[in-house]
Amino acid sequence: MNLLPIQKAERVQLLDICRGFAILGIFLVNVPSMLGMQPVEGVRVYEGFDSTLKLGFDLLLTTKFYSIFALLFGAGFWIFMSRAESHGKNARTVYLRRSLVLLGFGVLHGVLFWEGDVLQFYAVHGLALLLFYKRRPRTILIWAAALMIIFWIIVGVVNFVISPAETIVTAPEPYNAIRDYARSFQERVTVQLPLKWATTVIFLLDTLPLFLFGLCLAKTGLLLRLDTWKGKLPRLQWMAVLAAALLSIPIVISYMTKQFYTGSSIMLFVMMQGKAVMLFYLVTIARIHTSPRFKPWLSPLSYAGRMALSNYVMHTVVTVIGVALVVENTAALKLWQIVLYCLGVYGLQIVLSRMWLSCFPQGPLEWLWRKGTYGLKPVSKAGASVSR
Repeated sequence: MNLLPIQKAERVQLLDICRGFAILGIFLVNVPSMLGMQPVEGVRVYEGFDSTLKLGFDLLLTTKFYSIFALLFGAGFWIFMSRAESHGKNARTVYLRRSLVLLGFGVLHGVLFWEGDVLQFYAVHGLALLLFYKRRPRTILIWAAALMIIFWIIVGVVNFVISPAETIVTAPEPYNAIRDYARSFQERVTVQLPLKWATTVIFLLDTLPLFLFGLCLAKTGLLLRLDTWKGKLPRLQWMAVLAAALLSIPIVISYMTKQFYTGSSIMLFVMMQGKAVMLFYLVTIARIHTSPRFKPWLSPLSYAGRMALSNYVMHTVVTVIGVALVVENTAALKLWQIVLYCLGVYGLQIVLSRMWLSCFPQGPLEWLWRKGTYGLKPVSKAGASVSR
């Protein structure tokens, strides 16, 4: 029996909306690195209005959106595996092929365009989910909480015990991705890619707990029973706000008291606060999604979310090539310019995603991902959608 793309009636629209929301935040956080504004060696310090904007990034963006995406990855894993089994497939074998294809995308993306690619981590770290697929939700939650605490302890030791010295950079070296491509490519292959794989075990402790929380969320069927939780969502939302506010205090104090604010010296609080803000974002979207009056406001995000892989890679391609063609020294750009740029590109992506999905059942990279996973014959557009 062929495993066809997920039909529209089978999709959990809330996941698409959250994916669309997540890739916007990921885009905003990643672009400064893509353009050389944040050097690989050293810590960038922003001045003037950009310094305040950097604080805003740490309070509202940094670590929040990759956390959302990782949680959604775990939920998608459960949907993928359970659906494969229901169609008589060897779910583990199919998932391994799916991960291998994703790893290929990640390696090409990271080597050819940008060293910050996260797809490689997702492909490899996601294999650990196979150990938890048959476990009870309670067991999964215990493992998720334990791994997250262990990771926070490691970050805390690095931040407050080891306290590595920071190389402060106020004006990064001039950079243009096209002009400096040969040098950057060599660095990615010889230095940054090996370093990424050398630290993959440490970052497994960060991503796997989020995968597991998402797996538990989908396995318990909560995504399909949001209406039954409608009365509890406001309380959960306020709890998230309170936790985020308390954990934001050390971040704001660091900004107000230190000569140079970098955020890296208090990364533990940034990460912990990020999980609280992530929860606030997700609960807020869930509340809006359960409201017949306001639910249509979220629809544009679902188009970007259904093509999340294509849009994520396109962020890099458009930024690395497009901006370099227009700006001679992209490292000299300001953060406020990056915000306007990202919002403009993302708005265009929503429009283009909607147009593409009106003609095709899935995004171009999603189609390649499915072909590499299943080797499916072409299917008609009627009722089809992007496979997870």
